[in-house]
Amino acid sequence: EIKKMGSSSALITALCLGQAINTFAATSDEWRSRSIYQVLTDRFAANPTPAQCGDLGNYCGGTFEGITNNLDYIQDLGFDAIWISPVIDNAEGGYHGYWQRNMYATNAYFGSSDELKSLSAALHDRDMYLMVDIVANHASPDSDISNNQPFNDASMYHDCNGCPNGGCNVADYTDLTEMEHCRLAGLMDFNQTDENGDNAQLLYEWIEGLVGNYSIDGLRVDTTPYVHPAFWRNFEESAGIYAVGEVDSGDISFVSPWQAPNGDDGALSGILSYPMFYTIRNVWQSQQSMEQLGSQWRASYTNFADPTLLGTFSDNHDNARFMYQSSDSGLYKGAIGWVILSDGIPIIYYGSEWLYAGGDDPNNREPLWNTGVSYDVDAAPLGSFIATLNKYRKDNALYDGQQAEAWSDDNFYAFNKGDNTLAAFTNVGSNGGSQTRTLPYGSLPSSWRSSGITICNALDGCNSCSTTDGSGVSVTVSGSDSVAVYTEQSNCKA
Repeated sequence: EIKKMGSSSALITALCLGQAINTFAATSDEWRSRSIYQVLTDRFAANPTPAQCGDLGNYCGGTFEGITNNLDYIQDLGFDAIWISPVIDNAEGGYHGYWQRNMYATNAYFGSSDELKSLSAALHDRDMYLMVDIVANHASPDSDISNNQPFNDASMYHDCNGCPNGGCNVADYTDLTEMEHCRLAGLMDFNQTDENGDNAQLLYEWIEGLVGNYSIDGLRVDTTPYVHPAFWRNFEESAGIYAVGEVDSGDISFVSPWQAPNGDDGALSGILSYPMFYTIRNVWQSQQSMEQLGSQWRASYTNFADPTLLGTFSDNHDNARFMYQSSDSGLYKGAIGWVILSDGIPIIYYGSEWLYAGGDDPNNREPLWNTGVSYDVDAAPLGSFIATLNKYRKDNALYDGQQAEAWSDDNFYAFNKGDNTLAAFTNVGSNGGSQTRTLPYGSLPSSWRSSGITICNALDGCNSCSTTDGSGVSVTVSGSDSVAVYTEQSNCKA
């Protein structure tokens, strides 16, 4: 049970606690059906369009209003939720949102509090969800904390006693005690070790106010393993909405315990599926064996509390873009296809539809307007492809139930979902030609296990079809597409 302190007058004034009730708050179950478009607020859009941005390490000019004005574009891509950068006032240079300063004010570079509320309202008018990135582990790297609110006293931060090498920073990113007590890259580390203490209570009240004031539907939780799980359980309960945490590791045994419930432990309802992210990169970027997909998928169900609530992704703002290390858009289609069609909540990073190829941070945080994009889905190289995948997922409720492996070898992988979908993938690349496999009856959806049933690829206008016979059915995936979605001809919509 969360122990609450009486709200301070400063908190009431800043966030209008008790005056705003979030009627759009979304549960974990409601998030399963959503498809998320991740936006860096400073890099997506503004009104008027900013000048070319030459310094990606500082503010470029994107705003809340810019996002609001381009919701048609996001919706036309088939997304019904967005994840935006942390909205809190930041120390100078904090264009990304992770150097928070005054937690009771919005980032003026992004826009006003009213403009954030307008964005939230505009999303809800379209039946779209708002996910906000939040930080409850640290403030900015500025050691002058006098301007921080409410964490403006040194006693509210962890000291550096016991940190490695006589310093303050984390050195071993597998040592949870060190990660909790020491600083991440010099960021001033909140002391919320006592999940029922005053500092923790301030953060519980803060997130309750933030969610209510801006009608937020979901949270992306930064630096999850840097704070102990009991705090996060209370934090998500205070928020009253679905939260997905960041645990950046490919080691599933390290990542999975952070999803709740994990016995009496665990932290948050959702976790970003970094183990699957690294597998996706291995399979399509490095063209390693596709059998890794099945192994990782099975491990997810063995280790995680609920893999359908994991955030699945192939790109984000913390890793070099897929296309930076692979110039083959055909392979990228396979990665994106897996993200949208497989178990989990899909997250697509802005610019993916334009085949952005930025390297490490900040080069993977390109302003969308720098390349002269028109916010036109049809003009984006992968715009209609992503829109088609999102629509198919929604129309066929692929978020209900669990995928079942139908075929696996080094260069071909397929799974069933529901009674009328077979998703097939290859990783041979655009120069590898087409891959065909004959799948036996036992691996097909039960309604397809007889002769004479025609299935077609929904991703190519239903032009590629195959008919079941006595041995099963042959399915083909083009190397230039890397993914095909077969469904009965009567369900296939060109």
